[in-house]
Amino acid sequence: MMTNKYRETEILSAAPERLLIITFDGLLAAMTRARIAAVASRADVMLPALEKSRDILGELLATLDFNRGGAIARQLSSIYVFQLSQLQTMGIAPDVRMLERLTAQIRELRDAFVEIAARAPQMEVA
Repeated sequence: MMTNKYRETEILSAAPERLLIITFDGLLAAMTRARIAAVASRADVMLPALEKSRDILGELLATLDFNRGGAIARQLSSIYVFQLSQLQTMGIAPDVRMLERLTAQIRELRDAFVEIAARAPQMEVA
């Protein structure tokens, strides 16, 4: 219970760049659950984890600002749409290797956003 309250406070008080990282962390957690469940042939765990992953990707896609983001927003959109389609297929025909590749791609994006967020205060001063 205390963990949920802490998490709620963290989210409500987070800067936009921190919210993005929290969202990617949630996506990675859901994708990891799906992979572990797929390996264990546990569709009862895998399918909800895939659904959670798709929901989070849908939110990431919906929040893209194509006017301000330009080419980067379009590239992210392509990645998110590809991920969504692959995760949809995964519910029908689980593929652990593909899920590992998708997770690695999301982890790279998350790490890039962490680096950008760390530089953001420096960029505003310059």
